Amino acid sequence: MWGEARGGHGARAARGTGRGAGALGEQSVPRGPRPATAANPAGLTSRQAEVLQLLTAGLSNTQIAAQLVLSRRTVDHHVAAILRKLGARTRGEASAQAERLGLTGPRAPAAGGNGHQPAHQASPAAG
Repeated sequence: MWGEARGGHGARAARGTGRGAGALGEQSVPRGPRPATAANPAGLTSRQAEVLQLLTAGLSNTQIAAQLVLSRRTVDHHVAAILRKLGARTRGEASAQAERLGLTGPRAPAAGGNGHQPAHQASPAAG
């Protein structure tokens, strides 16, 4: 008897879950890639594009992690996704493919900073 009651309850719970998802506005959830990702020739996310710029500048995963304030493991995952999306086996191949696709260039972030200057460099010297 315990097994029957338990099974019946589980079946009702499973059915209820399906109805609840529709009631929460399932159709209003955006589908597909974000506009920036869809616009990228290789389908890279904006973060992956950032990582790619630093990768092509010759930074290691550890250096990229420090600059973007991410864990090295997160950067490892981004680099793996970049290699897969670019059809590359190495960082050099990824850099070459990025160049061919126009994914590198003047928009690349500076290799030495994260956009924040230390206080002693914030204002130019008076001359």
